[in-house]
Amino acid sequence: MAQSYNANFGELILMETPQEISMWSGNVHIDAAGFSGEVPVYIHTHGNEISAASILFVEKIVADIDSCLINGLLFIKQTLQKDPEGHNITEDEVDWLDLPPEEFPVDLPELIFYEDSEEWMLRFAEGQFAICDPFGIAVLFQQTEPVALEDLSDGNETSDDNEIVE
Repeated sequence: MAQSYNANFGELILMETPQEISMWSGNVHIDAAGFSGEVPVYIHTHGNEISAASILFVEKIVADIDSCLINGLLFIKQTLQKDPEGHNITEDEVDWLDLPPEEFPVDLPELIFYEDSEEWMLRFAEGQFAICDPFGIAVLFQQTEPVALEDLSDGNETSDDNEIVE
């Protein structure tokens, strides 16, 4: 049983988890969309191995992470702009919706993948919007396309049919 894998972006290490689901953890360095530094990468698996297809998919996304970050930020921005009241955007927060993606008030991105799935999550663990409290906000992707916004404050999916307009 492997305890680590070497992906083209770095080492993935098996984390100890109390459940039947295993989690692999690594980091990727980014310098894009207003973010710079190490970003956590997590892969959830049903056992203590990662399939070759899963590793290849994660490597493909990580290679295009700059674009995914921008698209994720635009998706959040446009989803919140379409329905600020539905997302509990306050009067104090409305002006933030006009900020460019590089200045959008979310932080601490994480990449979360699932074994043998082309769906993955870009989670921003922190943000200035009330909707980001306490667990952040996330964008679900199907390959490289954002498909849904996850309001992690109550665990409900908030959108699934937005298109990014640049």
